[in-house]
Amino acid sequence: MDEASSNPIDVSTNATSQGDPPLEVDENEEGTFGTSAVWPHFTRLNWADKETRKAVCKYCPTKIKCAATYGTSTLKRHLQRCKNYPYSLHNLKKSRTPSALGTSTAAQGTSSTSPTFTPHTYDSVVSRMKLARMIIIDESPFRQVEREGFRDFVHSLRPEFHIPSRITIAKDCFKLFLAEKEKLKNYFKHSQIRVCLTTDIWASRHHLDYMSLTAHFIDNEWKIQKRIINFSPIPNHTGLTIGKTVEKHLLNWGIDRVLTVTVDNASSNDVGMTYLKKRINNWKGSVLKGIHLHMRCCAHILNLTVKDGLKDVDDSIHRIRSAVRYVRSSNSRMQKFKTCAHEEKLETKKLVCLDVETRWNSTFLMLESALVFKRAFERLEEEDPKYKVELEKLKGTPNELDWHYVESLVPFLKIFYDATMKISGSLYVTSNDLFHVVYGIACMLTKETSSKIESHKIMARRMKAKHDKYWGTFDNINLLLFIAVVLDPRYKLEYACFVLDEVYGIEHGGIWTKNELFESVNGVLEDMFKDYSEMRGVTSGSSSRSAESIAPNENDESESVEDYLKKEFKRKRMEDRVGETTLSELERYLKVNLEDDEDKTFDILAWWKKHSGEYPIVSLMARDVLAIPVSTVAYESAFSTGGRVLDTFRSSLTPLVVESLICCQNWLRSSTLPIDLEEQFEEIEELEQELKEFCLDEGTIMSDLVDDD
Repeated sequence: MDEASSNPIDVSTNATSQGDPPLEVDENEEGTFGTSAVWPHFTRLNWADKETRKAVCKYCPTKIKCAATYGTSTLKRHLQRCKNYPYSLHNLKKSRTPSALGTSTAAQGTSSTSPTFTPHTYDSVVSRMKLARMIIIDESPFRQVEREGFRDFVHSLRPEFHIPSRITIAKDCFKLFLAEKEKLKNYFKHSQIRVCLTTDIWASRHHLDYMSLTAHFIDNEWKIQKRIINFSPIPNHTGLTIGKTVEKHLLNWGIDRVLTVTVDNASSNDVGMTYLKKRINNWKGSVLKGIHLHMRCCAHILNLTVKDGLKDVDDSIHRIRSAVRYVRSSNSRMQKFKTCAHEEKLETKKLVCLDVETRWNSTFLMLESALVFKRAFERLEEEDPKYKVELEKLKGTPNELDWHYVESLVPFLKIFYDATMKISGSLYVTSNDLFHVVYGIACMLTKETSSKIESHKIMARRMKAKHDKYWGTFDNINLLLFIAVVLDPRYKLEYACFVLDEVYGIEHGGIWTKNELFESVNGVLEDMFKDYSEMRGVTSGSSSRSAESIAPNENDESESVEDYLKKEFKRKRMEDRVGETTLSELERYLKVNLEDDEDKTFDILAWWKKHSGEYPIVSLMARDVLAIPVSTVAYESAFSTGGRVLDTFRSSLTPLVVESLICCQNWLRSSTLPIDLEEQFEEIEELEQELKEFCLDEGTIMSDLVDDD
């Protein structure tokens, strides 16, 4: 079938700027069939019989007689009336701008699928703002608008659009930043939400330090939100400076209701949190007088724990890293390595990958992939003399002891890798998961300290010492993390106290009795419920009927003998139930059966949204507590032992412009694509092979792809 018959509507070529339908009918059409432009819109029926032949509209089921003497005028008139045809008079009156309609072609045959179309009016002002939005979201330099290829492309889309200069587009970006900031300030002002904050320090390439301040909260639709509200220079890293800087930004935004501030474990942050606690208490925006305001970055603690565990195997890691670097240094070496893997019958699509030494997660991924190819590395050492020569210049080739160390190390790293990935998310709830991560790791390390494998025992003891420094005693942990578990309807208070007793209880080597642990957590829970009840203007007790309201009327002389037992039964039943009806909202929540913790599709925010009417005060507590971020950075940075560094482009800008671009990008992005930290080496290899094949087909050689060693 040719293109015309398979696609009867061609908006771009047939529609005119005046809105005429794409029909150019021959004036001398009578008696001719198939030459008129109307025919692609109809299906012929009974065409062999010239007297009974008909045409069926492709946009509606209408059948129209078209004998040999009729011509196509009837068909044309039908299209002008057909409501499903996008260029009918009916639809032209609705759209007024048919030349800019985007249509979806009607299906062939007798399908009843109707074309959809969307009117569009060109507006140069809107296009300018869209261009500024693109610059911000895609992190493009302002000079993008002056590049020849970009200008040529835009001109091909809309020749009359005047492309602004880089100075003008920079001003447009800043105007957009100011407009979006005003919207966000109004939201914070009128929604009366309580935010949780994170701060982090970034460095530019011009030795200027920046502090980011991010607000985390759950909106009225129970969706978790993250907004960078400031990204500004900071003169030094002292605690007082950090505290005063955060205070200044909160005043500027009009934010005074703060639940927690998550920071890394630098000692200077203790001073900053003490300063902020006093200020937020003065604003009357804290909960429980700000006792639990300071939240330590848990991803940072896990990172420090892993670093301590890696100390004893640094040389082994170095030798394996050197072997991987040798293999990946050229295509010919990689090909030799693949041959060795094939000869060793290692049927896997994985490839060895290099790590970034400041990111221990990439070290884990490198070691995990290298273990798969252990035999291939050993064969390479036998067959490639250069391999041994090159590595002997460093610390030598990996030996059996190195591989043994790594085999024992990888399971440890995987536990921490998975844990860090889980708690470092910023687009889903993490506060209720940290409890399981912290105490799951604690139990695992305790068990491994008694391992029969010496290397396991050494690493476990090192890791446990660092882990216990931060989480080894009950007093060191922010109790809001326990409240987050209590507010998870799959676990609640009983489970939290059970785990705490397993870790800190006297029977398990701790110093706390089971009752003391329960009272500590339950005390914070009840105090918090009382705080939130007072904020709502209600008492924390029951609002149900009192016992007096159900007492029998002793002066009712009209009561018959036969009704006495019935009324006595009703009175007794109500007395039994009064205990339940006088329970507080919090007590009712804790008494309800647990949700299924095996349900992998369980959505805690959806659950609270559904039950917020049933537990209005407890749901407010849940909305605030579940928004607590337990890491200061998103997971792509959580593994780094180095600092965050601005790219070259942003480092070259003034602080005001840097802040406007970074904040506005965060506000404008409608969705955040997940960042895959692991390099997709399989895809890279496939692309490289396709490019080589393309070069061979074209009879050319690309020296940057083909490397003769």
